[in-house]
Amino acid sequence: MKWFKENNVFDLMLFLCCAVSGLILLFSYRTVEEPLPVSGRIVLLGIDGLSWTPLLPLLKAGKMPHLAAVMQQGSYGDMKTSPPDRSPQVWTTIATGVKVEKHNIATRYLLDKGKKRITLSSDWLFPPLWSYLSLKKIPTLVVGWPVSYPSSPLFGINISDLFFPPWGNFKKSDLEEIKNRSFPSSFSDTITGIKPLLELSGAPVENAGVHPDLREIFHKSRHSDLMNASLARYSFRKYNPGVTLIYLGGFYPLMKSACHETGSAPVDVGPEIKRFNTTLKEEYRSSVEAYLMFLDRLIGLFQQVQHPEDTFMIVSGRGLVPGSIDDVINDPDVSLPLGIFTFQGPVIKSFNRPILGGALEITPTILYLLDIPLDLAMDGGVMMLAIKETLSFHRKVRFKSYAPVFQPPTQ
Repeated sequence: MKWFKENNVFDLMLFLCCAVSGLILLFSYRTVEEPLPVSGRIVLLGIDGLSWTPLLPLLKAGKMPHLAAVMQQGSYGDMKTSPPDRSPQVWTTIATGVKVEKHNIATRYLLDKGKKRITLSSDWLFPPLWSYLSLKKIPTLVVGWPVSYPSSPLFGINISDLFFPPWGNFKKSDLEEIKNRSFPSSFSDTITGIKPLLELSGAPVENAGVHPDLREIFHKSRHSDLMNASLARYSFRKYNPGVTLIYLGGFYPLMKSACHETGSAPVDVGPEIKRFNTTLKEEYRSSVEAYLMFLDRLIGLFQQVQHPEDTFMIVSGRGLVPGSIDDVINDPDVSLPLGIFTFQGPVIKSFNRPILGGALEITPTILYLLDIPLDLAMDGGVMMLAIKETLSFHRKVRFKSYAPVFQPPTQ
């Protein structure tokens, strides 16, 4: 009180302002000096039709050590999708962060002026993740993404799903009949002669798909997966892209065949199916295990060249058989199977329990890790639960309207 009486109010206010300003400067200085955790390269490996049901027995038996390491060092859990859970729709949702009503890709084929044709990349009505990355000049590698033919331009390399189509072995003359299979187009000549990696080949998959049609589909899909995986590994090491997106679709027809042969689901599995009996016949167990061994070897090859600051993501937008990681014993009332995800990297939390993710959240999360504003029109958000507070405290989710940049194609 004595000090207050001897000094006027103005001096007191001046003192308080200086003190507050000093504290603000002090904390601001500390915030600036503390280095923000930075995500280096990002690799996303997409596996169609994969759920925890076939994975967990192999993980518990120690047969998938590379996948187990990713899970132990990061976050993992179930991946929600939205019906109808068809591959083109689900993977376009993952690549865009929006629902089918916005991106327009529902099935592999569509009717165009009364004629059936394959769905093309030009039918997308919402920009994919690689378009946003290209705006920021982030080198990007896209391999085999569904409905990516013809390959759209980007800042990097775009190898469409028709480069190694999942329906057979091809001669060079056959491949030349399919134009615009990659961007840049000259890249096709560079990799036409690529050989499958011996480290990935492993033992041949036997008895895959007893049904003759499904057996043929599976073996051709497996060839496509082996070539796309080998191509991705080659391009990743040679060109060192900032973001790598790889899609492998061979596991889906294997599980589809198994469900069909066990009488648990028709061949054309859709969201209307209410019950799945996922007890595989013995002849399918070796096929499922062989494919998952191939997947684990691929993860291991990427881990060999992974930097400490890199982020590795494994995603399946939908599974063919039901089963949450919390309840591996299948619930017969599950009508929409869950996919999986597991993330590992310097800014990814390490959980000892599963969390829930969504197909709509993958693209927003990658944009956030790279400090790129999300599109205001996106339906999905960032998977903040999987991200360390050391990043989320400093980096807020930003939004921006990209409408003037990305104009949807005219119909």
